[in-house]
Amino acid sequence: MADDLLAQFRSMVEHDPAYQVRLERHYLAWKAVVDDPTHPDHDKVRTELHDDPSFRPAFPSHTPVRRQEPRIGPNDPCPCGSGKKFKRCCRG
Repeated sequence: MADDLLAQFRSMVEHDPAYQVRLERHYLAWKAVVDDPTHPDHDKVRTELHDDPSFRPAFPSHTPVRRQEPRIGPNDPCPCGSGKKFKRCCRG
């Protein structure tokens, strides 16, 4: 059930650029409250525990994965060795 809901949400976000922009804008507004100690709502969202080094970040920084091989195009032969185009074999 949760996996289905997550998949539906991802699909919705991937296909709606306006929604992506809106989510980003809301995230930046939230981050401004959390990171700015002078903001009136700062104490509502950030406690002294936020700076405790024993807590790990909820969203650790993401390091991109780099491919060793070049990307396979849809019209390239499938790497499985079937002789078919990639888009008609393992991609599809």
